[in-house]
Amino acid sequence: MIDNKRTPKSPAPKTQGTRLPIKALVTSALLVSMSVVIGQLSMIFANHTLRIGIARIPIVIASMLFGPFAGALAGFIQDIIGVMLIGGGFHPGFTLSSVLVGMIPGMVVWFTRSKLGKKKTFTLFNAAVSMVLIFFLVNLTLDTYWASTILGDAYLVLLPLRATIYGLVAVITTVVILTLSGVLQSFKERTLKL
Repeated sequence: MIDNKRTPKSPAPKTQGTRLPIKALVTSALLVSMSVVIGQLSMIFANHTLRIGIARIPIVIASMLFGPFAGALAGFIQDIIGVMLIGGGFHPGFTLSSVLVGMIPGMVVWFTRSKLGKKKTFTLFNAAVSMVLIFFLVNLTLDTYWASTILGDAYLVLLPLRATIYGLVAVITTVVILTLSGVLQSFKERTLKL
């Protein structure tokens, strides 16, 4: 006969630690799949050097929901799946950019919670600061550099068009996150109990 009672020597399982990662994993996987589909459906090629799309919005949401590590992982997976579906070549620089896009919003949310004491995740401050950091650090600096090395065009030649387009994408992303903020905050509080 098996005794189902735990002896003092065997520690109790940590249920709180096992519930969150599974929910985070499943929700992140859904957001990654949404990102891949949105990337396939909404992609517009401005010219041979610029691809316009809003596929990173679900990755930003995943990062704001679950933190920088989950966001970075979601960005990495989304980039790898996107490369496999679209074709073309794999470039580790663009993968690094996707990882950073997934990491930055989670870091901003962590900072506002721990240092500034704000409890809500999907605020104008979090969305705007995240998108400004992504715009300058990733879109203008890294992505433009990766494109210039691949295409052989000068960095400063690519910069004006990319700044205009990615500035518009940053505004669209901020508006989408703020529009969905009530639903996302409710989802986070009720379903995920974070």
